[in-house]
Amino acid sequence: MPARSPFEEVVENDLPRVAPLVRKHFAPRCAIQRYEGVMTRVWRSPGVRGWITAPFLWIGSWMQTLIPETGAAIPFAIVNRLFVNPDGTTRMSFERTFLFPNRPRHFKATMHYSEKGRVILDALGRAGLLLVEVHPSVSAEGNMIIRSGRQWLTPFGPIRIRLPWFLAAHARICEWQEDEVRLGIRVTISHALLGPFFGYEGHFAEAPLEKHESDYARPVGPLLSPFVCDRAPACEKTAARRS
Repeated sequence: MPARSPFEEVVENDLPRVAPLVRKHFAPRCAIQRYEGVMTRVWRSPGVRGWITAPFLWIGSWMQTLIPETGAAIPFAIVNRLFVNPDGTTRMSFERTFLFPNRPRHFKATMHYSEKGRVILDALGRAGLLLVEVHPSVSAEGNMIIRSGRQWLTPFGPIRIRLPWFLAAHARICEWQEDEVRLGIRVTISHALLGPFFGYEGHFAEAPLEKHESDYARPVGPLLSPFVCDRAPACEKTAARRS
């Protein structure tokens, strides 16, 4: 039996209601998938809220959890990997890249399912020092809605330091199927007192793997190799659009 992604474990009975491309993104049968697109808008709050939250965005950029830049029509790529950890747990990583004119920005996350509480635990950033509860659900339209919950710092490995509410920011993510090829996404980061202060929205579609990703791709545990997954039609459509 193929390993199941953390999202499959949580939404489980609602998975058939998820739009096909969204389901393929969050419940893949491939060890690795690549998507490319454009973020039509990357924004942050102006004025006093922007001044207060700016240091956190810059610190987040160093940790690879947030982005201080803003812009429109920003090229975007996301690589998802599904793998079995040495401890036997199935993990799913999201590696996002925003190609701003001055420099690329990266946003990394690695998730696994926690039976305690039936939630996803998301280790954010390049070192995974911020651990966040993730609560996915399926809307009536078949969209994937993701909300963050409790948060901890983990600078000492398994020891968790709970973030107080006044330091925690909360995410709401909505992903939907725009057409037979593209996915749409909207991300909003908010604070209990300051309200929404950062976000981005845009669209992306499945794309061929790059050379180094193709070299990486292989069966992992019980998972299938991307080379035998049913992904050729989407890749061919993406290539046709580029040409």
